[in-house]
Amino acid sequence: MYPISVPLGLYNELEGVEFSYRMDLDAYNSYYCEVYQATDELSDGTLYSQTNIGSLFCDPTCMMKDDTGRILYFDAHHLTLSGARHLEPVIYEVIHEFELRA
Repeated sequence: MYPISVPLGLYNELEGVEFSYRMDLDAYNSYYCEVYQATDELSDGTLYSQTNIGSLFCDPTCMMKDDTGRILYFDAHHLTLSGARHLEPVIYEVIHEFELRA
């Protein structure tokens, strides 16, 4: 999602170097547009589904830290445990939807 490591970028900001790779929800959706379109084609009425999680992390600017200052990304793409906790409501929602369809 980011071209450089988020923790490195945030550290550099502390050192006075601007982290110019900030993203908003529109940029996030544009970045993942092809991925969502390609995976939509996999859905053929089976139990496959996907959920756009951009709104969990971008409102409208994408967060790199949570409200307590915990970094949400381990590197440029992978979530830390704090970042994964932001997915918890969506995971429960998807599980509930899956149970209703099964």
